[in-house]
Amino acid sequence: MAQQLTPLQALFSSGWLLVAGALVIYLFPSTVQQIGLSQWIVALILALLATDYMRRLLRRHLDGYTGDGRRSR
Repeated sequence: MAQQLTPLQALFSSGWLLVAGALVIYLFPSTVQQIGLSQWIVALILALLATDYMRRLLRRHLDGYTGDGRRSR
C-alpha cells in the first residue's frame, strides 16, 4: 500500500495541518495577528518537511506493510 501512495496523495493526506491551523486561528486570534506572514510561511514549510520526513522514515521501516514504526533490534 505505501508504495502506491504518490507524493501528491501524501500531501493531501496531511490535511490535518489545515485543521490544526484553523483550530489555532480560532483559539488564539490575537496571537495569530501578531505573527507576520513570513513566519507563517516558514512554519508551513517546516511542517510539510517534517510530515514528509516522517512519511519517508516510516515507509523505510515498514517497507509498505502494516505494522509498527519501531526499529527492529
